[in-house]
Amino acid sequence: MTRHLSSDSDKLTGSEKSVKRFHWWGNVRLASYPQTINAPVGEFVSNLGTSVTDVKVNELVQSAEFRTGLDVRIPGVGNKDDAANRLSIFAGFGGVGPLDPKQGVSVFKIPMLEAGTSTTARNQFLEQYPERSYPGITKATYVAFTSPDRGRFYRQYAPGLRYTQLYDLTEEDAVESEKVWVPASVAASFGQHELVSGGHLRGIAGNFEAIFPFKLGAARAYVFGRAVMSFSKNQDRRPVFLDPAIQDNKPVPPSAPGVYVISTPSNRDVYTMGIGIDAVEILKTLLGKKPPATPPANYHPVQEMTYG
Repeated sequence: MTRHLSSDSDKLTGSEKSVKRFHWWGNVRLASYPQTINAPVGEFVSNLGTSVTDVKVNELVQSAEFRTGLDVRIPGVGNKDDAANRLSIFAGFGGVGPLDPKQGVSVFKIPMLEAGTSTTARNQFLEQYPERSYPGITKATYVAFTSPDRGRFYRQYAPGLRYTQLYDLTEEDAVESEKVWVPASVAASFGQHELVSGGHLRGIAGNFEAIFPFKLGAARAYVFGRAVMSFSKNQDRRPVFLDPAIQDNKPVPPSAPGVYVISTPSNRDVYTMGIGIDAVEILKTLLGKKPPATPPANYHPVQEMTYG
C-alpha cells in the first residue's frame, strides 16, 4: 500500500495521485505454509480457489514480513499523460519474523561405531560437526537440526529502483468509473538483510522482486516472485547424508533422550514464488464495503499462499 505525501489529497483523482512525486509506502506479507500439490498446471490454476479454502487455519500463516519507506518518482515517467507508468527510486527498512524452531526441526540418526571402529559415514559426520565445536555430540545417538530460537526480527534495509505499471482487470465494456486498475511492478534494491547473512547486518544483499496481477473470480490475485541474495563469498561444504531417526516404527521426537540439537543461523540465499490474494479486498467484501476501483500505485497484497 502507498500514500502520496500531499495536502490536497481530497481534490485529486486516482491518476493524479499516482503521479505525485513523493509517496510513503508500506508492505505487509503473511506467508502460509508451503502446500504440496501434485496436479497439472491447468488443473492447479482452475482449482486455485478450492486449494486456498482447503488450507487449515493453523497453517494459514507461517511467517510475517513488513517493510516501509519513501518512494520518489523519477521525472519524465508517469506524467499526467502517462499515469499508468511510474519509475521511481525508493528506500525502506523492515523485518522478517523468525520461525518457531519447532516448525522446521528434522531428526536424524548419527552413524555409530561398528565393532568399536569408526565408519566412513561417522568420520564424515564428525568432520562437519567436530567434538570441539559441539561438546558431547560423540555420545549422542541422534541429531536434530533446527533454526536458532531468535528473539528479534531479521532486520533489513535497502534503497533501490522500482517500475510500476497499472493494469485494468475489468471487462472491456465497463464504464470508466467501474474500471479496476491494479499494479504490476518489478524492483531491485541493494542493502543489508540479516536473513541471508547469518543473523547479522553485514555485507551487501540484493533484493529482486516482481509481481503481476490477474483476476481470480470476483477477487484480485497476484503471481509474485522474489529472491534475496548475499554478495559475500560462497562457501561450499561436503554434504553429509543421514538416515531418518526411527524407533519402534515411529519418528524419534527432538525431545527424546540421546538427541543432540544443532541450530544453525540462516546464511543461504532465499527465493519465494507463489500466489498472493488481496486480503483487504476480501475483508471489505465480507464487511459489505465496496473496495476502491483504483488502488494506488505500488499497492501489494497482504496475504500470500505459497506453493512448493
